[in-house]
Amino acid sequence: MRKWTTLFVLASVCASAWAQVINRYCPVGREPIDPDTPTIKYQGHEIGFCCPGCEEMFLAWDQQRRDEFVKLALAGKEPQIEEVKREAPAGGKEDAEQGYPYTLTTCPVAGHEIDHEGEPVVYVHEGREVKFCCEDCVEKFKADPGKYLEKIDQQMIEQQAMHYPLSKCFISGESLVENGKFTGVNVVYRNRLVRVCCNKCAAKLTADPVTLMNKLDRAMIETQRAAYPLKSCVVSGEDLSEKAQPVEMLYMNRLVRFCCERCTGKFNKSPGEYMAKIDAAYAQAQRAGANTTCPVSGEELDDSAVEVVAGQKLVRFCCDKCAGKLKSEPDAVLSKVGG
Repeated sequence: MRKWTTLFVLASVCASAWAQVINRYCPVGREPIDPDTPTIKYQGHEIGFCCPGCEEMFLAWDQQRRDEFVKLALAGKEPQIEEVKREAPAGGKEDAEQGYPYTLTTCPVAGHEIDHEGEPVVYVHEGREVKFCCEDCVEKFKADPGKYLEKIDQQMIEQQAMHYPLSKCFISGESLVENGKFTGVNVVYRNRLVRVCCNKCAAKLTADPVTLMNKLDRAMIETQRAAYPLKSCVVSGEDLSEKAQPVEMLYMNRLVRFCCERCTGKFNKSPGEYMAKIDAAYAQAQRAGANTTCPVSGEELDDSAVEVVAGQKLVRFCCDKCAGKLKSEPDAVLSKVGG
């Protein structure tokens, strides 16, 4: 009898908290709040969220921003997803449907640099862009796409995992890393790495990719915005503070901010060039407080240290060999430097 009484009391408490929620839309996801997601109390007000993990992002905001949301919610004017266009990636919904840019520089068939014979050959397979060094390689790919896509996926996981900005599954809210070890499932969705906690969440992504990829975009942009190192557009150099709503997009899950849509087009023609500028800005901002011992070898570091930016974090190593571990064992390495 006591067990059922306890359950009734807990249910009553949850129902009571839900009845006092002041907002209709999640402050982070801008989607309708979910009654099954726990609420939090902020300055005497109950705040609801669309999914687990959003409450942590909300509490990470500065007080002025939190207070502004409460003010809007009390007035019934909190922002909805349709009103937050600046948080959609370039192309918005169409990106999730049509796929994302091919980020590898080598041909999946021949192994050559894709531009070693001139402009790479672009082929779209089931909505996914793939680049090759020549037409012959395209034909070989068509004969056995599964063989080459498996290879591409593994290379993209290695390329993008160290930049992944979320530590929790964006669907369930469950942790993705425990004691420096990735415990979830890596999914490459049309050239973009998505990390989820389990096969069940991976199946949800497959069932409704457009909705969930847009949700992922918003979470990633929100997570990275505060630490973004540039105050100006990486392409034009124009001051972003003068823009009411800078254009924001994700490249390999990394936030990039622009003054206008035109600059996103210039970026897409040479992403490596512009990402190098962003990395240099992260390194300059963090160098003074970066790690002083190599996270792999444990050796003391000096001015000759090898520097790599993983996502938004500068990591320093004693040599290129140790730096290579960041790609092969990103979660283990980053756990040693607070990543």
